[in-house]
Amino acid sequence: MFWKLTFRPPSAVDTLLNEEQCSLHDILDEDNVLQELKSQNKKLVDFFLRPEILEQLVKMVTLEPEHDAEDKVKFKYPHLSCELLTCDVEAIINCLSESETLMGMLWAFLDREEAINPLLGSFTSTVLNMLLNHKCSVIFDYVRDKEGFVNLLLNHLGTSAIMDLLLQMVAAPSNDQTRIELAQWFKDQGIVEKLVDFIHPAIDSKKCANASQALCDMLRVSRESSVQMVGPTPLLGTLESDVTMKRLLENMFCTDTPSDVVIVSGVSVLLTAIERRQPNALSPSMNSTFIGDDISATNVHATKAVLGVIVPRMKEFHDLLLRIPNIPAMPTSAGLLDPPLGNTRLQVVKLFCSLLQCCDHRVNRRVAELNTFSILMDLFFKFPWNNFLHTQVEGCVSAAVSTASPSPPTSSGPDTTPADTPADSSEGHTEDSFSLKYHVLHDCHLVQRLLDGDEGNQKRRCHYFYQCA
Repeated sequence: MFWKLTFRPPSAVDTLLNEEQCSLHDILDEDNVLQELKSQNKKLVDFFLRPEILEQLVKMVTLEPEHDAEDKVKFKYPHLSCELLTCDVEAIINCLSESETLMGMLWAFLDREEAINPLLGSFTSTVLNMLLNHKCSVIFDYVRDKEGFVNLLLNHLGTSAIMDLLLQMVAAPSNDQTRIELAQWFKDQGIVEKLVDFIHPAIDSKKCANASQALCDMLRVSRESSVQMVGPTPLLGTLESDVTMKRLLENMFCTDTPSDVVIVSGVSVLLTAIERRQPNALSPSMNSTFIGDDISATNVHATKAVLGVIVPRMKEFHDLLLRIPNIPAMPTSAGLLDPPLGNTRLQVVKLFCSLLQCCDHRVNRRVAELNTFSILMDLFFKFPWNNFLHTQVEGCVSAAVSTASPSPPTSSGPDTTPADTPADSSEGHTEDSFSLKYHVLHDCHLVQRLLDGDEGNQKRRCHYFYQCA
């Protein structure tokens, strides 16, 4: 009998709600208001469902307060309003999604020329993401009828919260049919082409970087969707098309001196386009079978179309490895780096590593022609403390020397083949693999350079121990 008698003393929120002059600010000043709403306090839920109160909450997350307002008006109230609107109370979610006025206020946040306040942008984006998760079809119907909606999003792509909102719209639908319709609508709006055009030297660096991130995430999401639906999604075909990749590369190298931000952003997209969709891929140094018959399970995945576009531009990427970065000297515990390696060259090395792991004969042949491995080895020894660089160069070497090769040629040259060997396409591909391996081991003197490097390390160790003694 004792446990059946539940006694719950009235909370401070209940006491406030019983007052006739209770205002929203009074409720927001209570420390436990969020917990009370999550516990489905009926009086509090009914209070927030009042149209004028719900409208005030939306205004707090979308409208900037006055400059001379109190700190709690600038920071506490907007943050708390966002938490209250997104705490999964079904009645509040229904009111938000069914009200034309409230939906208009939320989306009108994007309809401005000036830059968006990052803090309010994160709050508004959080509320819209919540609505997308619960009422995706309703939100899709609303934005589809809104003229110029995609341009509104892209105008504020420099704000990370808006980029997250765009990606949420691509990934949100749980229904396959809605997901296909939304992807098709985005494709018809030219979202991929517009994002690619943001990766350009004339575009602000933040927009450029966010556009790159958006394209990478859209690629991954579209691939996951295509696996779930057992078929390509409308966006995936556009993202992986040779037209899109050509457009991206043209933007990256449209000037005589490519922008570092543009190169890094573009390389990120290219890496995603050729990466293997495998959650627990082993690193090259740990994976003993990442080249061979099991390539489909462990190696980087790339379509022929994407590689066919990248290979003709490999000379330009090769030249980037030779370009000294325009960045100041960097003091480190191991000495002064002057000049440092730079993120641009590191990303280009990473691209070469991914390309070589694709085991494509065109890539192998072009790398050997450009003598790229000599440059990679020069950088490897020039920056002995850069583990990020060393990991990528190690991957390049592993990919080159682990490729399957035919029997050694009868002469000392890599291009000589036995007279009775049929000259079919597969043999040509194998010859390219052997030529690359021969180039790395013979022309680039890989083994000798490694031995010289080890000897230099031993001398430095002896010198260090002598000084310590």
